[in-house]
Amino acid sequence: MDSSYYENSDIQYDHNDLAHCEKTENQIFNHDFRYANTTGEFPAGWQRSRESKTAAFYWEDDNKQNFTIKIRNRLFNRLASICQQRSYGVAVYEKQVWEVGAIFKAHQQLTATIRVHLTSRSSGRVLYSCLDFLLSPGQDYYCGLLTVPADAEYAYLEVGTREIGTIWISKVVFRRVFPVDRYDSDARGRLNINTVNVIKKIIDPVMVIGNFEFKRTGRDIIEEVVAGPEVKASGIQDVLNLTTYSFCVLNQGDSAAMARIELSPNGINWMHEAGSDNVVGAGQMKILVPDFFLRYIRIIYWTEGSATTCLGIYFQGQG
Repeated sequence: MDSSYYENSDIQYDHNDLAHCEKTENQIFNHDFRYANTTGEFPAGWQRSRESKTAAFYWEDDNKQNFTIKIRNRLFNRLASICQQRSYGVAVYEKQVWEVGAIFKAHQQLTATIRVHLTSRSSGRVLYSCLDFLLSPGQDYYCGLLTVPADAEYAYLEVGTREIGTIWISKVVFRRVFPVDRYDSDARGRLNINTVNVIKKIIDPVMVIGNFEFKRTGRDIIEEVVAGPEVKASGIQDVLNLTTYSFCVLNQGDSAAMARIELSPNGINWMHEAGSDNVVGAGQMKILVPDFFLRYIRIIYWTEGSATTCLGIYFQGQG
């Protein structure tokens, strides 16, 4: 794995009839596990991704054509999950916003994980990120939002739990929120705006019935890179909605590396803080925190001379 990127909105929707995800256009093949694979032992397009002796997987049918994947995990902090096969990945493009979610059921309170893998055929990079949901007893729909980073071309999902216990997954959702079909957009999802329509009437207020729980937004991103004489940049992070955040650079190689924080108001024009160069020696770890605030932040890194070294760049923040 190369790196990861995830953004925004750990939002739990409380819909007793689960109508929200029923009405949306879902891009996941066999999202409700209805179709069998060639051997008939598991849903088509899915595989047991983190199977071990400490986890058990079941494909269940209630005789009413309601299919469910049951995962029983017996080891804490080891992800037991199902994963889409790569050939069934969904095409995505930079800056699109997607809703990622699943219908989970549990008999006790535990945490479920949805990991989004983003791949690029041109560069071979694989980006991944996790979104965790605290499940309440019963069945409900949980979801969050993903903004597609640069270079990502395809996405595939992995769903499971790291906790000891049993969860049921009856549907997985991955749908584009922006731009949506009603907008005029090109193949890359960019809006074509040529005219302006005058709004003649303000839309009447709509009464919303139901409970909405907004969880604290968190971000945990890992990027593994190779530093060399050429100055390179890490992934760009939008920190507008985060109250605290920091980078951590771990030098996993045998040569020292340089790391510097850069800030930008628009993600295009960058500047670095004076005196922000940090030497990260072989086997050392440095935490980098900016003194000033701008919406976008990244790290640039390089080595002196012709040496190369492997770095792990961590970005962690919470809203």
